Amino acid sequence: MKHKLQLFLTVIILAAVSCNKENKTPKLEDALVFSETQCADPWAMDVSRTGKDFNKQLKTWLQTKTNVAILTAKRDVIPEKIQLCAACTCLTGNTIYVWVPKGSEQAFLDMGFTRATKTQPE
Repeated sequence: MKHKLQLFLTVIILAAVSCNKENKTPKLEDALVFSETQCADPWAMDVSRTGKDFNKQLKTWLQTKTNVAILTAKRDVIPEKIQLCAACTCLTGNTIYVWVPKGSEQAFLDMGFTRATKTQPE
């Protein structure tokens, strides 16, 4: 009976280890990029920039507007992009990255996103 229990536990552990999916970080060059402005972003009236759940709100907003499932979305601060002015079109220094399924990029490009390059800061 002891050997059966050990065998059973070994099989369970091996199954659990082999079934772990690897969480791959998406490649930057596959992202679409948007440089956030003070108040000229398409979602400025609907998504709070200061909320802790900004990425989630933005993802929901973008999916609703484009009917495209977003795989990943994130916002990073790039200090070199900060513009110290109060005009709506001045850059905040925040850069938004979204990863979408291949072939569905046009809706985001039409909204002002650009294709990422390998030289963009992460």
